Amino acid sequence: MRAEGATVVYAGRRRPALLPGTVVLDDWAVLPRPLNEALAVAERLVVLDALSFPYESLDEVGWDVPMALALPSELGLDAWRALLGPPVLSRLTLDDLVIGGDDAGWERLAEEFALPRGQWLAGPADDAGLVAHVLAGAPPCLGRREEKAAFLREAAAVAEAAGRATGPSPSALVLGCGRGAWAQVLARLGYAPVGFDCDLEGLAEARRNFPGLAFREGGEPGGLAGAPEACAVALLAGGLAAQAPGHRQQVLAQAWEALRPGGSLLVLDHLAGRPGEPGRMAADEMIAAVQAAAAGEAVLDDVRARLDAGASPPGRGLLAFRRPGPEG
Repeated sequence: MRAEGATVVYAGRRRPALLPGTVVLDDWAVLPRPLNEALAVAERLVVLDALSFPYESLDEVGWDVPMALALPSELGLDAWRALLGPPVLSRLTLDDLVIGGDDAGWERLAEEFALPRGQWLAGPADDAGLVAHVLAGAPPCLGRREEKAAFLREAAAVAEAAGRATGPSPSALVLGCGRGAWAQVLARLGYAPVGFDCDLEGLAEARRNFPGLAFREGGEPGGLAGAPEACAVALLAGGLAAQAPGHRQQVLAQAWEALRPGGSLLVLDHLAGRPGEPGRMAADEMIAAVQAAAAGEAVLDDVRARLDAGASPPGRGLLAFRRPGPEG
C-alpha cells in the first residue's frame, strides 16, 4: 500500500537515482488502473519522460495531482504542440510546473495556451536534480493537491456557466482576480479578461504569470477605472460574502452595470451556512443581494451552492445570472 502524500515519479525507461520517499513508475507500471491507484493518494507527480507518459489514462482524480512536466530539450515548439497539445497544455494551472530548456518556445506555448510564465523552470542538469527541486518546494513550486482539486471543480463550473466566447474577443471582467487563475480560465474560453484586485502583491504575480492579459488595481466601490464596457461575462471570484452589506451592493451594482444585454454575472463565493454566519451567505441571501443590485432584472440561470462534494468545512458555490436582452 502506497503512503498517502507520496511523490510519484514517472521515469519511463530512465533509471534515475532518486531520493527516498518517492514512488517511481516505469513504462510498464502505468496501465490505467495501477497509475490511478498510485495517484489516488499522491501529493505530487513528476513526469521525467513527457513523451511516453499516458496522459489519456488519467482519471479526473489523477488530474487533481499537481504535475511537474519535464519537456525534452531535444524537441522544439512544433513537436511539443503536436505531442501534448490542448489535451495536456490546456489543463495546466498555477499549481503545476513545466521544466525545459527552450525559453523562447515556452513563451510561444504560454501565449497560445494561456500558460503561467511564472511556472516555468529552466531545467535542472539531471532528473535527480529536478525531483530534489520539487521535493524542496523551492520556487517556482508545485501547489497543494487539495487546493488544485478545489480550483478545478470551481473552474469547470465557471467554464460551463460562461460558455465559449463568440464574436471578436468579447470582454470579461474579473473582480478578485488574485494571481490570475480566473483570468486564465476565461482567456482559455476565448474571452479578453480584465482582472481587478486590491491585493498589490497578488496583482504583481498575476502580471508576471500572464503578461498578455490586463490586471488593474481596484475593486473597492468606485474603484474600477479602466474596466471594460459591455462585458459578456462578469465573474466575482470570492470575498463578497465577507463584505459589509453596503460595500457588497456597490460591487454587485458595478459588475451588473458592466454587463452587456445577454451577458452573464457569475458569483463564486461561500454560499452555504446559516444567515449571518461570518464569511458566508446562504444562496438565497446572495440571490436577493444580486436582484437588489440589478433592480430586480437579473435572470437566475443556475444555482450550485456547493461545489466541493460534501467537504467540511463547506467550500464555495456558484450562482449564474443573465442580464435580459439580446446578446451583443
